[in-house]
Amino acid sequence: LLKFAPQAEEARRYVVERQLNDETMSTFRIGFALNSWDACRTHFNDQGYSDDELLQVGLLTENPEKGTRYDRFRNRLMIAIRDVDGRVVGFGARTLEKDGIPKYLNSPQTQLFDKGRLLYGLDTAKRAIREAREVVIVEGYMDVMMGWQAGFGNMVAQMGTALTGDQLRLLKRYTKRFVLALDADAAGAKATMRSLQVARDTLDREYETRFDARGLVQHEGRLQADIHVVTMPEGYDPDKILRTDPDRWPQLLEQSQPVVSYVIGIATRGLDLDDAKAKSAVAQQVLPLINDVGDPVEREHYRQQLARALRTDERTLRLVKLPTDSPRQSSKPPPPPPPEDDFFPEGNGSTQKVKRAAPLLRSDKRTASGRDQYVISCQDHTLQAW
Repeated sequence: LLKFAPQAEEARRYVVERQLNDETMSTFRIGFALNSWDACRTHFNDQGYSDDELLQVGLLTENPEKGTRYDRFRNRLMIAIRDVDGRVVGFGARTLEKDGIPKYLNSPQTQLFDKGRLLYGLDTAKRAIREAREVVIVEGYMDVMMGWQAGFGNMVAQMGTALTGDQLRLLKRYTKRFVLALDADAAGAKATMRSLQVARDTLDREYETRFDARGLVQHEGRLQADIHVVTMPEGYDPDKILRTDPDRWPQLLEQSQPVVSYVIGIATRGLDLDDAKAKSAVAQQVLPLINDVGDPVEREHYRQQLARALRTDERTLRLVKLPTDSPRQSSKPPPPPPPEDDFFPEGNGSTQKVKRAAPLLRSDKRTASGRDQYVISCQDHTLQAW
């Protein structure tokens, strides 16, 4: 549809404007949704899928008052969202109308699509992440696609305004170095700070015991991760930089700041240094990040940097009382799922073998033709293969 349908002329114009080439669109499975209320529904009904199934996977939406069902995605550029194994589990759909709202419409939360557990582009990026030993986390689909097209394959996009613990647990399988390259506006800065807090709560720690400046025993957890932040130029996002000046992108990565330096800069920007309470609040915010640093020389460096920024004595910062950091209990892996064939304990001779029902929307459930019954594909949605 995207390549040949007359109705997709505006979509083709848009991808040319965004400088996406054929290989990129094929790799990321970009398609087009007709400007129709029932084209998708009719197509899947003809393949044997019921309206209930299409509603469950988010391809249809329902008017609760009238009880009518219709296509969720209409006249939009379709972007397939895949899990880490490359299976299509949902879609992001970009409006092609000048004043279309919302600009991006995602699949709703379903048993297949949970945006808090997905990272866009991870299926194509995981090998590059391992090879580069770092992952670059961006905000948008286009950021990832343009990065891949320009040769930077270790980029993934978060599926919301801030990273989640589940997303970070996915990423730490592949690397311990995380580079946040979010937008330069105020919303991007807030998202960066929220993401940093999630990282502190989620990523692995190594605990050590020491005596503080008052002679009290403290348990301090050193974060087993290296987190950097790219400061984007005003008015630019990764997609725009990669389209207009791709040689600048590796320079920005090279200039990325360690997380502590970034937070010191953000927290002290515009700070009234005559306000003692404000300075104390900044110290309370930044010192836990400094304590996260594993290397003692680096910790000392950042403590001195904070002291200079606050115009205070470094020894005073050592006296600041912070919440006790107790070692977290290591989480045990969940028990393996029960086998599909199971037995109830024998009772009065009436107990019989019971086959457990497979969960709804099992990805390995197949029809008689061998086709996945519940896994949706971009080709299905766009009617004809790329």
